[in-house]
Amino acid sequence: MIFPLKFFLVFICVTATDACWTVYIIKIAEKKALAVSMWGSIISLLAAFTVVSYTQDHRLVAAMVLGAFVGTWVAVRLIKKR
Repeated sequence: MIFPLKFFLVFICVTATDACWTVYIIKIAEKKALAVSMWGSIISLLAAFTVVSYTQDHRLVAAMVLGAFVGTWVAVRLIKKR
Protein backbone atom coordinates (compact mmCIF):
# COMPACT_ATOMS: atom_id res chain seq x y z
CA MET A 1 0.00 0.00 0.00
CA ILE A 2 1.33 3.45 -0.85
CA PHE A 3 2.42 5.57 2.12
CA PRO A 4 0.02 8.54 1.69
CA LEU A 5 -2.97 6.20 1.59
CA LYS A 6 -1.80 4.29 4.66
CA PHE A 7 -1.12 7.60 6.46
CA PHE A 8 -4.66 8.74 5.68
CA LEU A 9 -6.18 5.41 6.81
CA VAL A 10 -4.27 5.47 10.11
CA PHE A 11 -5.33 9.09 10.64
CA ILE A 12 -9.01 8.24 10.04
CA CYS A 13 -8.78 5.12 12.20
CA VAL A 14 -7.26 6.97 15.16
CA THR A 15 -9.71 9.83 14.74
CA ALA A 16 -12.56 7.31 14.98
CA THR A 17 -10.87 5.54 17.91
CA ASP A 18 -10.62 8.73 19.95
CA ALA A 19 -14.22 9.66 19.16
CA CYS A 20 -15.21 6.17 20.35
CA TRP A 21 -13.22 6.65 23.56
CA THR A 22 -15.20 9.80 24.26
CA VAL A 23 -18.52 7.99 23.87
CA TYR A 24 -17.16 5.03 25.86
CA ILE A 25 -16.35 7.25 28.83
CA ILE A 26 -19.79 8.86 28.70
CA LYS A 27 -21.47 5.44 28.66
CA ILE A 28 -19.38 4.35 31.66
CA ALA A 29 -20.63 7.40 33.56
CA GLU A 30 -24.19 6.44 32.57
CA LYS A 31 -23.52 2.85 33.79
CA LYS A 32 -24.70 1.26 30.55
CA ALA A 33 -22.86 -2.05 30.52
CA LEU A 34 -23.95 -3.29 27.09
CA ALA A 35 -23.12 0.01 25.40
CA VAL A 36 -19.75 0.18 27.15
CA SER A 37 -18.95 -3.37 26.03
CA MET A 38 -19.84 -2.55 22.43
CA TRP A 39 -17.75 0.64 22.38
CA GLY A 40 -14.85 -1.19 24.04
CA SER A 41 -14.90 -3.81 21.30
CA ILE A 42 -14.92 -1.18 18.56
CA ILE A 43 -12.01 0.62 20.22
CA SER A 44 -10.00 -2.61 20.36
CA LEU A 45 -10.61 -3.36 16.69
CA LEU A 46 -9.62 0.13 15.56
CA ALA A 47 -6.59 0.21 17.87
CA ALA A 48 -5.35 -3.14 16.54
CA PHE A 49 -5.19 -1.79 12.98
CA THR A 50 -3.40 1.33 14.19
CA VAL A 51 -0.79 -0.52 16.25
CA VAL A 52 -0.01 -2.98 13.47
CA SER A 53 0.38 -0.08 11.04
CA TYR A 54 2.75 2.10 13.03
CA THR A 55 4.89 -0.78 14.24
CA GLN A 56 5.58 -1.59 10.59
CA ASP A 57 6.31 2.04 9.67
CA HIS A 58 7.22 4.47 12.45
CA ARG A 59 6.41 7.47 10.28
CA LEU A 60 2.76 6.63 10.84
CA VAL A 61 3.06 7.77 14.47
CA ALA A 62 2.53 11.29 13.09
CA ALA A 63 -0.84 10.18 11.66
CA MET A 64 -1.67 8.65 15.02
CA VAL A 65 -0.93 11.85 16.91
CA LEU A 66 -2.90 14.02 14.49
CA GLY A 67 -5.82 11.60 14.50
CA ALA A 68 -5.91 11.51 18.29
CA PHE A 69 -6.08 15.29 18.49
CA VAL A 70 -8.75 15.64 15.81
CA GLY A 71 -10.87 12.73 17.08
CA THR A 72 -11.04 14.01 20.63
CA TRP A 73 -11.58 17.63 19.58
CA VAL A 74 -14.42 16.78 17.19
CA ALA A 75 -16.15 14.44 19.64
CA VAL A 76 -16.05 16.96 22.47
CA ARG A 77 -17.29 19.76 20.19
CA LEU A 78 -20.22 17.62 19.02
CA ILE A 79 -21.12 16.61 22.56
CA LYS A 80 -21.04 20.23 23.75
CA LYS A 81 -23.61 21.10 21.06
CA ARG A 82 -26.13 18.60 22.45
